[in-house]
Amino acid sequence: MAILEDLMNQVPADIDVLISLDSQGDDFSTQRDVDFVFYAKELRQGEAAVGFINDFRFGAAKLETVSEEQHRIRVTLHSQVTQEVILCLSGYMACLAHLFDLDYDGWGCIAQRPA
Repeated sequence: MAILEDLMNQVPADIDVLISLDSQGDDFSTQRDVDFVFYAKELRQGEAAVGFINDFRFGAAKLETVSEEQHRIRVTLHSQVTQEVILCLSGYMACLAHLFDLDYDGWGCIAQRPA
């Protein structure tokens, strides 16, 4: 049940990002780099997650040590951010966080305005 709760709790935050992008005139269907951020408490935990994500090409994952107890993982995907697409991607990232016991901190991108 914990993973279902994680997924349900993530949706309002995802919608908030979409609302913010909409207020900036974003064209959600325009492809762009989207960053998903996680935190690992242990380096080996972060390394395992980054290896899995990169090996299976779920995105381009990079690991950065913030402190001895905190390691940031940034996964970049090139995608549109329509509600249907981003909720699926974010839900998948929440599942990865659960699988590797990471803290999922959500996603972000630069607004893409129509030309």
